[in-house]
Amino acid sequence: MSFLKNSGWVTGVRRGKWVYYSLAEPEDSIQRRVLEVLREGLQQVPQAEEDYKRLCSYLETKYTDAS
Repeated sequence: MSFLKNSGWVTGVRRGKWVYYSLAEPEDSIQRRVLEVLREGLQQVPQAEEDYKRLCSYLETKYTDAS
């Protein structure tokens, strides 16, 4: 993760003892294109779709319970 952060691919926000990572905004056209290709490719991977649905369900529950 430190390599991805140091190379500008992800950003991290520390909250207590946890660090929450997310994709960084692309810095140039090459990085933007790589992210596009990854997103397009992941649409072809059934496990990625299942993981995405589970994540959305979890986040929906988490934020609904927090209200």
